[in-house]
Amino acid sequence: MRRPIAERHAARLGGFTLVEIAFVIVILGLLLAMIAGVAAALVGQQRREVTRQRLAGIETAIALFVSQNKRLPCPADGRIAGNAVGARVRGVVLSDEDWRADLLLLPRCACP
Repeated sequence: MRRPIAERHAARLGGFTLVEIAFVIVILGLLLAMIAGVAAALVGQQRREVTRQRLAGIETAIALFVSQNKRLPCPADGRIAGNAVGARVRGVVLSDEDWRADLLLLPRCACP
């Protein structure tokens, strides 16, 4: 004997098929992958911006050091005083227009 139409319809509405569940999982996975890619790009862009800001601060600090001391800081040891042998430059005047080119004229300090 056949079941009534209402019972067959109710049995079909009881849950989702495996194909439907798999389809939803695939769509959610694609959405999450796109969101993760955008988030990673934003984090990378933020790191680059922080690095640019730090480099700008370092550049400003070096320019200030050079304008005050008329020499480059010693890269090897921060304990060397400003009056170390060979650390000062006599007769070199740094121009305000292009101090980066003037840095090439300055000798490095006498590091031990």
